[in-house]
Amino acid sequence: MNPKSNSYIRIKTIDDLDPNKFSINQIQQRFIDGNKQKYGLRFNKDTRRIEILKLLPNGEFEVVLREKDSDTPRPKLEMNLDAYDVPLPESSPNEPVPQSPSVSPVGEEIVEEPKEPLVHEGLDLDISNTSLPSKPIPRAIPRSKKLGTPKELPSDTIAEQFLDILHGFDARVDYILKNLRESQIFEATGDPSENQDIVGNFRREYDFHVGKEIKDALKIHEEILSNPRPLIFYLSKITTDQKNEIESIEDEKQKFFALHSIEMKKTIPKCFQITKIFVSQLLSIFNLKSESQIRQLQFLNQELYRDSKNAVIFFTQELDKVMVDVKNWIES
Repeated sequence: MNPKSNSYIRIKTIDDLDPNKFSINQIQQRFIDGNKQKYGLRFNKDTRRIEILKLLPNGEFEVVLREKDSDTPRPKLEMNLDAYDVPLPESSPNEPVPQSPSVSPVGEEIVEEPKEPLVHEGLDLDISNTSLPSKPIPRAIPRSKKLGTPKELPSDTIAEQFLDILHGFDARVDYILKNLRESQIFEATGDPSENQDIVGNFRREYDFHVGKEIKDALKIHEEILSNPRPLIFYLSKITTDQKNEIESIEDEKQKFFALHSIEMKKTIPKCFQITKIFVSQLLSIFNLKSESQIRQLQFLNQELYRDSKNAVIFFTQELDKVMVDVKNWIES
């Protein structure tokens, strides 16, 4: 469980908070230093990083930028390309193990402040003004009158953060394929596909398989929290133990919240697994070409090819890192 909304984890100074050591599971945590200055966390979709926020009076905030944050190397994770059913990875030995949201990364006690309302409780954890081509996903904390006010909802918005990350993958794949196509490497050195359109083939397969999984997850997410069907419809699709768990809940609204958690923990891992498969296949496409073949291209085309290949490698590392968070989340 997350720390209570009126609780803060005590730290000595802002230097105790390293954004590279937090997982997405911990973005609801709040901190307070020796000078009574309070801090929060937030996920930036553009940089794919967690950032530290300095919480100011009247609900305002500012992003804390530290020079050492940008210099901290990101851990590299091994890729598993052997099976279609790609497992959610274990934490790498060289990577900080994502901690439970209730654990302080600096090992200090939680400070209760029951008399002071948390003016930043409604702070939007999604700070980027992204320009994705499709519409943003529904909020995980709906304002639906049917399901109640935000105060009645669980504080956990982790599922939405994962959906938000998945939603951004399409733009990343577009960028990579655009550079790959414009490099003209397959025109210059040969296209191994039957229809001479290896890039287009990948895009169509990606849209059909990955796009469908993500679309289905978003649909379930929005439906259950905004316009749910009768509860009996969903109960017929889950296990007996899960059904008994939901039926033991007295409040009707809370039953739907519990159902949403069950469905998200089932569909979100599938989305990441199928994405991992296709990103691995995309890297395999790049590996079809040798360095001597790359050098046959004009200089600018070589740069396009290398940039897009590096983007795939970085994508796989980011994907593995998030999949560790997904694994910890579904096991929580």
